[in-house]
Amino acid sequence: MRLNFLFCALALASMFSCQNSDSNNSGVEKSEELTNASVYIDSAFTKMFMSEVDGQITGADGTYSIPLSDGRSLFLFGDSFLDKVVDNTREEKDPPFIHNSFMILDGLDGGIKPIFNTLDGHNEAIAEPFADDHWYWPGTGFEKDGKLYVFMSEFFQRDPNSIWGFEWLSTDLLVYSLEDFSILERYDIPYSNDNGVHYGHAVVEDGEFVYIYGAQATDEGNSVAHVARAKQGSLEKDWEFFDGSGWNDNPMSTQPMGGLSTVQISEQFNVVKMKDSFVLLTQQRGIGEPDIYTFTSDEPFGNWDNKVNIYRTTEQDADSTVYTYNAMIHPQLEKDGRILVSYNVNTLVFEDLFTDASIYRPRFISVPTQLILGDSKSEKI
Repeated sequence: MRLNFLFCALALASMFSCQNSDSNNSGVEKSEELTNASVYIDSAFTKMFMSEVDGQITGADGTYSIPLSDGRSLFLFGDSFLDKVVDNTREEKDPPFIHNSFMILDGLDGGIKPIFNTLDGHNEAIAEPFADDHWYWPGTGFEKDGKLYVFMSEFFQRDPNSIWGFEWLSTDLLVYSLEDFSILERYDIPYSNDNGVHYGHAVVEDGEFVYIYGAQATDEGNSVAHVARAKQGSLEKDWEFFDGSGWNDNPMSTQPMGGLSTVQISEQFNVVKMKDSFVLLTQQRGIGEPDIYTFTSDEPFGNWDNKVNIYRTTEQDADSTVYTYNAMIHPQLEKDGRILVSYNVNTLVFEDLFTDASIYRPRFISVPTQLILGDSKSEKI
């Protein structure tokens, strides 16, 4: 039954959610299939980011990042392989992976340190719900006053005989020590299922508030983005909800943020602050949808405009069983006016994750800030 869980991850990504090239001396490849010619595949960073060493993270998805005050970045992953890779293959074990892990990245060229738990010699996730046979997939979070705040979504397998038989239960807020990543506090967010909005997949700090974003599936099968906010220091309670024109304490009053109607928001998307703008990045929702978009706004709740199709993934063009999903932006990893964006790659054929270990790893592209922000705001972050 444990093998079904990765298929659950595949399903979550798709429902809520190889190339001819020339290269330069930096190890960055230019694809013939790029949406914009100024965007490049950062093959050097992609290769460095995932290890092939036993006890390191050799395959994962999720790929959220949180900038830390000491200049490093914390990455958050969902289902994570930790086994050695030899000749691009990995050994099948039971269980084959853990459901979540962290990784510290020390800059663009720095070292990598995986963070997960061990028990009686077995690898364990960095966090698990209290209920047996439930698991967490991470959303995002932030650092504040020497502590790490992370939203974790709790899932369970409703139907053990179906690869689609999983269900999201609720979202918890976990508070970690940044010294040893032990859990200091755990809060059940009371608004997790209100109005069908799955909060915690994007977070922005701005002034006295923390803005918490979520996706809502509509009756028509579409997906729209909502936002709530809480005051700094009281993130576990007393949220306010954006109703399209203002804020109130009724979670059922939320309305989709404006300006995003032309794109189906993925279940996991990003909102970050860059210069004086807020940037929303999303991959088109649905399995096999390759397009990655950005929008900008002067306010964290929209109206979102300046739509740019920054990239079209191509891994699925070479293999119809492979697909990409849930792109993320990492503005703290900026260099020379360019920013890293990641997207996840996976396959519908579970056995291929072992025979081709390169599939289930994030890819990184290098994107000019000017493409996202425009000429007036494209200076270095």
